[in-house]
Amino acid sequence: MDHDGNINAIDLSLSEAGDIIDLLIYIHQEAEPPERLRLTSAILTLLHAADARLKQIEQRLHPMAA
Repeated sequence: MDHDGNINAIDLSLSEAGDIIDLLIYIHQEAEPPERLRLTSAILTLLHAADARLKQIEQRLHPMAA
């Protein structure tokens, strides 16, 4: 995959992750209190995973930008 293809794949992955988090937040708002705790945990897990993934991507793209 070329540089532009990599960027497009990253953009798509981030967009999908954002959509999933938005959906979980909406469900969280409509949920009963016991369910909210589980949903909060799921949201935090996704955010931590996304953060780790973004750091990996940054390390790969940094040499390409030079």
